[in-house]
Amino acid sequence: MFTRCGRLELLEVFTILLTLACSRVGLTAQDSDQALTAAIDKHRKGMLVVQAPPGTEVTVEQVRHEFWFGAALANQAFSDHMPPGDRQSYLRTFLTNFNAAVTENALKWHDMEPRRGNANYRTVDAILAWTEEHQLPLRGHNIFWGIPNRVQDWLKQLPDTEFREA
Repeated sequence: MFTRCGRLELLEVFTILLTLACSRVGLTAQDSDQALTAAIDKHRKGMLVVQAPPGTEVTVEQVRHEFWFGAALANQAFSDHMPPGDRQSYLRTFLTNFNAAVTENALKWHDMEPRRGNANYRTVDAILAWTEEHQLPLRGHNIFWGIPNRVQDWLKQLPDTEFREA
């Protein structure tokens, strides 16, 4: 979701998600707004004290976050399915905007082992190498996504006991 949103839209997305979460536990829109304000105050704001002689021009630029702000890394950028120029632009843009990452599909079973017994770790190994090189925290995505078009045919055909073992 975040890879498709502009910077100004992220707060809107967060507000919508928080509003939905509040409504599920019976909170009103006003409670949701208060919860959002409290979360912003707690996690996104801090005190900055600058001591300088009167009249001194001061410029402040935030160069990194205190919190993770990340997005999914597309498999194509790490599996030779993206033109080199596009890959460089994609990765440069990622580093400019994010300080954490999640694997998009690289750890999903249907991507790693489309044919039984032929696990492919090349994409996730390339992602790991790149995130380590750039000191980006990385978390994996779900391994098994039990929706029909994301489950390998060979896996669907296994009896329950073999499925659990696999």
